[in-house]
Amino acid sequence: MSLLRGLPALSAYLPEVEDPLGSANALNIPLDSTISVNHKASVDARLIRVLQRRGVKYLSSRSIGLDHIDSDAAKMAGILVESVAYSPESVAEYTIMLMLMALRNAGSILRRAHNCDFRLEVKRASELREMGRRGPNRADRKGGHRTAARLRVQGSGI
Repeated sequence: MSLLRGLPALSAYLPEVEDPLGSANALNIPLDSTISVNHKASVDARLIRVLQRRGVKYLSSRSIGLDHIDSDAAKMAGILVESVAYSPESVAEYTIMLMLMALRNAGSILRRAHNCDFRLEVKRASELREMGRRGPNRADRKGGHRTAARLRVQGSGI
């Protein structure tokens, strides 16, 4: 038995927009839409008025905080504004993931996969324990500290 039985069918229009929301592309928003923006969109009072005229009732932000949205103007326009909740741990985990992707040359792997090229590279990927060393696979001659334990990246102090 479906839990969704009896509920009206929903449809969504999810256009892919490269540019952040702004006055240049706000008039292209379908009437009565729900809008989701990221931190690159500066949603000021003027843009809020354009969204109100387009029938927007809900504006979500996919970023930490709402300092890029004029929440007072949105409230006066009857537009509900909300953002996602990120824990500090999730931001740290995302940072570690990006470091690992850079270390493993994930960009090259993703580009090859997009082109259906699944061959294995002959060159071995770097490892986390090698981060911060002067050269790849170069052993620490003094047998001292482990860079990975302190996550120090090329002198950045991380």
